[in-house]
Amino acid sequence: MTKFREAMTAPMIEALARMVNAQFETVFQSHDARTAELAGEMERLEGQASHLVRFLATGGDSLAVRVELRAIETALAGVRAEWATNEKASALPPPRVHPAWVMATLEHLDALLRRDPRRAKVAILKHLDGDLVILPRPSSPGERLRSAAAQKQTAS
Repeated sequence: MTKFREAMTAPMIEALARMVNAQFETVFQSHDARTAELAGEMERLEGQASHLVRFLATGGDSLAVRVELRAIETALAGVRAEWATNEKASALPPPRVHPAWVMATLEHLDALLRRDPRRAKVAILKHLDGDLVILPRPSSPGERLRSAAAQKQTAS
C-alpha cells in the first residue's frame, strides 16, 4: 500500500489522465470510421434497392424481386438507425478526464482499501478488463523478476 500511495504523484496522475483521454480519442475515432463505413453500406443498399424498384416500375413482376427488395429495405433501416446513432455521438466532443478527478478517485479507493478491503477489491475489479495479475517486483537492483508461472515450471 505504501508503494501505491507513493506512486500517486502529480506527474503519474497526469500521465494516467493523458492515457485515459487517449483511449477516449481512439474510441471516438473508431466511431467516425464506423460512421463512414455505414454511409458506404447505405449507398450500396440504396443502389441495390434502386435497381429492383426500377425493374418493378418498368413492368417486371417477380415475387423473388419483391422479397429481395423487402430484405434490402429492412437492412437499410437498420443501417440508417445505426448511422444516425453514430452521427449523433460523433457530434459530441469526446469526454475528458481531469487529473483532479483521477486523484480524487484514487484517494477514494485508497480510503476504501483501508476501511473495507473486500469492498475495495470489488470497486477495483469494476475498472478492470480481465483478471488482475500481480507479479512480484525485484527487491534489489540485481534480483531477477520471476512470475508465478515461471516459478511453477522451475519447481517441476
